Amino acid sequence: MRGKLLVAAILLASCQSKQETYTIESKPIVESVYASARLRAEGQYDLSSAVGGRVIALLKKEGDLVQAGELIAVLEADKAQAQLAGAEGGAPPAGGPAPRGPDGYQTQVQSLWSNYQMAQLNRRDDSLYFERQNRLYQQGIGSRMQWEKAQLKYQYSRNQSEAARSAYIDGQRKLAAARDQAKSAEQLARSARGDYQVRALEDGKLYAWNVRVGEMVAPQRPIATLGSASRFYAELQIDEVDAARVKYGQQVALRLDAFPDNIVTGSLRQIDQQVDPKSGTIFLECSLDSAQKLTQGFFPGLSAEASIVIQEKESAIVLPLIYLKNGKVTMVSGDQVEPKLGIQSINMVEVLDGLKAGDELVKPQ
Repeated sequence: MRGKLLVAAILLASCQSKQETYTIESKPIVESVYASARLRAEGQYDLSSAVGGRVIALLKKEGDLVQAGELIAVLEADKAQAQLAGAEGGAPPAGGPAPRGPDGYQTQVQSLWSNYQMAQLNRRDDSLYFERQNRLYQQGIGSRMQWEKAQLKYQYSRNQSEAARSAYIDGQRKLAAARDQAKSAEQLARSARGDYQVRALEDGKLYAWNVRVGEMVAPQRPIATLGSASRFYAELQIDEVDAARVKYGQQVALRLDAFPDNIVTGSLRQIDQQVDPKSGTIFLECSLDSAQKLTQGFFPGLSAEASIVIQEKESAIVLPLIYLKNGKVTMVSGDQVEPKLGIQSINMVEVLDGLKAGDELVKPQ
């Protein structure tokens, strides 16, 4: 019997010796919110064409730098080219009498000017003839019939001159209108042809083509993705239960899956004010520190894990969360204590009262 008691005592002592313990100490602690993240280029945008057509040329490779206004893709533009050729040639508008282009009106105006000059000469000659006949008639020389004939001829030539002048002025007006119309038509045709030329909107980098040569594209369909070549930000997602804890300007630490040895820091600059109904998450944006030397291989779409710093303390009495059970801890003496707790990290929690540095705890089973 005594031997059995001795064996039981040895086994109990052995089990107690195998229990994990932790000694309370003072450490830094950071309370944070976890977020999943994706890298985005600053100013990132999808470039599209205002018109549809077949892609006949992609002039840049993915990863190439581009300048604002630089031509990067071309769509087939046979119809637009024909329209431009017609506009430059001064083609008459549909349904209008030819000629109606500026050159045609220019010829008409020149003819009207010649008519007006001729009418002016006739008017001057008939005016001089009437004045001479009028003086003779006043002196009693010549008949009244001759005087009236001279007067009618002068009046007719004067009316013809005024009509020619009106026609010339009207011709000038039509010429100016035709020139404006032709200029507008050419501008429209050039604009239409330009719609088939896809150009970068800003300086940056071409990150992805969304089409291939020979492919038909619809109007406004994204053709390429572009953005800043050196400036990035992170798009974060947090659970809706953490929404009340995040604020503008809070510090963020990111670890990119592609660069696990690099910690990228930044701060919150945007917080969506609605929950995504599909995922139950909230989207945030984090600007990256401008003084930070980013890795050359960064590009949009890289995934990362992020920690948003809620608050931190340089020195605090802490204990591992795994030593808590139902809000209580077990001392090596076997006593159970319910400490008052403070901020919490992923695996540690601050002790505000009830325990002190040096206290030794037993890990609960």
